[in-house]
Amino acid sequence: MLILIAESKAMNCAMLREIDPSEQSVRLPVFLHQAAEIMASLAGMSVADIALRLGIGPKSAKAMADYIYDFTNTATGIEAVEAFTGVVFKHFDVRSLDGDTLTAMRSRLRIISSLYGWLRPDDIIKPYRLDFTSKAAPGGKPMYGYWRKDVTAALVDEIKAAGVGEVVNLLPMDASKCIDWKSVKDSAKVIVPSFKIQQGEALATPNATLLKALRGSLLRHIICDRITDGDALRGIDAPDMVCLRDDPAPGHPLFVTA
Repeated sequence: MLILIAESKAMNCAMLREIDPSEQSVRLPVFLHQAAEIMASLAGMSVADIALRLGIGPKSAKAMADYIYDFTNTATGIEAVEAFTGVVFKHFDVRSLDGDTLTAMRSRLRIISSLYGWLRPDDIIKPYRLDFTSKAAPGGKPMYGYWRKDVTAALVDEIKAAGVGEVVNLLPMDASKCIDWKSVKDSAKVIVPSFKIQQGEALATPNATLLKALRGSLLRHIICDRITDGDALRGIDAPDMVCLRDDPAPGHPLFVTA
């Protein structure tokens, strides 16, 4: 079972550290060349132009300008899974995992990125400020359109190479657009968890922040409890989350939290 999550806008630049060249060479993102081309295409732009091009505020644009300037400095970097600090990653809490669990995570978790496309947890990356709707790609395409072909191919290749039969999609909608799911379903079963909140006798839809928290918590259950197939996933009965039933749509197990 392979699990997909998305980047977060929040990144922990304090985790940036010196990278030995020998370490860098074996932990390069698959699509580093494309990421470098994207950043190079933005180099030399003013902060105001970056804000306009990417649809972000002045503060974020200033940060992105600094990231563009530093992108070619390969002496420093950060592991992808430690770089992102959004709600999903906080609830996954990678830094609390033991050695064996970290090993399992590295083989089963992949991160979809608006700049890098496809990331393994221990790939070395640089900070950036983009999102999947940013029109930073050549021709002014949104990033999800730019990455669709390459990310789909990377996912299908990994499914085949690892002999994976199931993919758990924990992606938000914009990140999910990076993948041609029809092509993926020819190679593996795609499981898309649904989440609800128990409110008396009724089930309510969680707000965006809680939805991210639930995705992070489910990811932690999958990795820490060594859940490797859909049947075990549907058998989760934890204090913070219960799988009550299958959604009417096949492949959508329904998880409920109080």
